[in-house]
Amino acid sequence: MIDIEASEVQASKKINYIRKRAIIYFSIDDGNFPYREVKGKGFAIIVDDSSRTIPEAEKIYMKYLGALDNPIPMILDNAQKGNHVIIEIDPKFICGLPTFHK
Repeated sequence: MIDIEASEVQASKKINYIRKRAIIYFSIDDGNFPYREVKGKGFAIIVDDSSRTIPEAEKIYMKYLGALDNPIPMILDNAQKGNHVIIEIDPKFICGLPTFHK
C-alpha cells in the first residue's frame, strides 16, 4: 500500500495517471545498509473512502509521530477533509534484488 496525500488530490499527477492506467511499476528501496530493493508490477486501486483513509492516516500518524495529540496534525487533518487517498497495489510480479555489501 502506498499512501498519498495532497491539498488537491484530484489534480495530483500520480492520481490522474493511475485513473487512466491502473497497471503500474513500483520500486521499494531500503536506505539502510545493507541496501535492499524490491521492484514489481501490479494493479493500482485508488481508495478515497474516508471510512478507510482516516484509520490508515491515524496508523501512519502514530507510527511516525508517536501520539495523536502531536502539534503537527497534517495527515489526520487532510484525511478528515477528504484530501487524502490511499493507493493499494495488487502485485502481479515482484523481483527482489540482491543485497549489496561493502
